[in-house]
Amino acid sequence: DKLVSVIMPVYNGGIYLEQAIKSIIDQTYTNIELIIIDDGSKDDSLELINRFMNADKRISCLSRENKGLVYTLNELISMAKGDYIARMDADDYSRPDRIKEQVDYLNANPQIYLCGTNFEIMSDDELTESDLKYLNIFKDMVDNFTTSPTDTIFYGHHLLHPTWMFRKQLIDLVGGYRNYKHYEDGEFLFRVAYNGLAVGKVDKTLLDYRVHAQSKSFISSQQSELKLDSMRFHIDYYIDSLKEDFTNRDIYIWGTAFTGESTYRYLRNKSVDIKGFIDSNANIDFNNKPVYKPDEVDFSPESYVLISTNSGYNYASNYLRNKGLREYADFAPTTA
Repeated sequence: DKLVSVIMPVYNGGIYLEQAIKSIIDQTYTNIELIIIDDGSKDDSLELINRFMNADKRISCLSRENKGLVYTLNELISMAKGDYIARMDADDYSRPDRIKEQVDYLNANPQIYLCGTNFEIMSDDELTESDLKYLNIFKDMVDNFTTSPTDTIFYGHHLLHPTWMFRKQLIDLVGGYRNYKHYEDGEFLFRVAYNGLAVGKVDKTLLDYRVHAQSKSFISSQQSELKLDSMRFHIDYYIDSLKEDFTNRDIYIWGTAFTGESTYRYLRNKSVDIKGFIDSNANIDFNNKPVYKPDEVDFSPESYVLISTNSGYNYASNYLRNKGLREYADFAPTTA
């Protein structure tokens, strides 16, 4: 059996930590090591971890000052000895067969480098209508995801971060996490996709995902930050990888809502000018730039289109393909 390194960052794990640890050490797949970093907790997390560690030699823990999630994840990966690495958060619950099911899946699919699972939402707090809507949209996307398609490298890989298991060699191929603190998982998957490495999912519910007041991914005030981080790392990547082939082109932004305007402002901060905006339902000036309907734009080899609309990405990308534009070479998304 392959050794699986389960990595768990802990910061003030609180009342849920015991259940989270127990759910890992009680897995039906027993060839595991549970590596924990106590990232400067101020509660009794370390005391609880030490009790478990004394009772189960598969558990190890490093306690130090707070350095944040991205630093901690990379440090945990560097400590892992397993062929496979599984993510686990300190407030979630892994169902008993989670590790076995994911190991079996990766063993049976050598072309897959990372897999997630389906999940259920659990909460001790009353969730707002906005929070529930956001969570259920994402859950539906995860439920419908199977494996990464081959026709587009930028298709959103909708996998819940705490459900991931990946081959350790993936880190050698694409590097570790980078410091996009609101979207470190999305940026990581972006690099996996760009490198043509397949991602998959065990189509079973194997994790219960706890949502509470500190869960960053559901707090309404931070949803815009997730979108902004996504936009930033996409544009940073295009500027760095395409260089003059990006900055010297006639750049259009497809979309005039929040993401489109944010894209424009970020480009301006990077000293990149745009030709105008594209919007199917508008024909006005926006941020002192013209807005064109798609059929008003004469797409030339000098054109580059940044698609800055989530709901309209499929329509926009298909439209541009039909015009002879190539994904990434001539157009690309600014959100996952």
